[in-house]
Amino acid sequence: MFANEISGKAIVIGDTHGDLDATQTLLNYLTKHRLLDGRWVVFIGDYVDVGPDTNTLISHLLDFQEHHPATTFIAGNHDLNLAKALGIVESPHRDYYWRRIPTRNREVLNSYDARDGDELLEKVPAEHKAFLASLPWLVESPDFLFVHCGFDPCEPLDDQIAALRKRDPSIFKPKWLYDDRLAFRDHSHQTGKLVISGHVILKDVCRIGNKVLIDTGAGYGGVLSALLLPEMRYFQTRRRICT
Repeated sequence: MFANEISGKAIVIGDTHGDLDATQTLLNYLTKHRLLDGRWVVFIGDYVDVGPDTNTLISHLLDFQEHHPATTFIAGNHDLNLAKALGIVESPHRDYYWRRIPTRNREVLNSYDARDGDELLEKVPAEHKAFLASLPWLVESPDFLFVHCGFDPCEPLDDQIAALRKRDPSIFKPKWLYDDRLAFRDHSHQTGKLVISGHVILKDVCRIGNKVLIDTGAGYGGVLSALLLPEMRYFQTRRRICT
């Protein structure tokens, strides 16, 4: 599994959603300006669907990690859906997600040149399956918590962290990856750490109390954002018109 505990400075990158062009552009800029030096790179999840390049994007992310080993990835709801659909992680909900492949994963099918779920399962490389199977649901550091959507403000945080560490695939749509309402919650009463999430598309990086949201619409015609921590500086690709 990818690292689920890190320390020191970090840079967190928003939902990429099959947008290879935006991902390459942002990573090239950050590399050129040496903004990755001495930092962990954390991707906040949702690598698949929407954009046209799920296949090449995952390969690019794995290549990037080879050159920058202090890189980790978090599971998003789209990633978990696909992993369950293909049986990459065992789940009692596989049939539900399998039936949705033709409609919900059209761009993924196209990116692997697959006509249906059976062909997709055959054509997805072993290293891509391992990538989807290994994604942690939470990355922790002494100062930050990285989770795709957020925490439930009405439940003890320690219990939620324990559940996220366990990554139980029998949970149908685990709320920390799926529930839009959690994205907009301030967690100041639960932790002194800064909580960083994606999942909900916003026009710009947004802070609500000790919560920061960084999904700015990559794959949907928006931009891809990267947030430097602890500096709270962020960088973005240029916005593109969706046609």
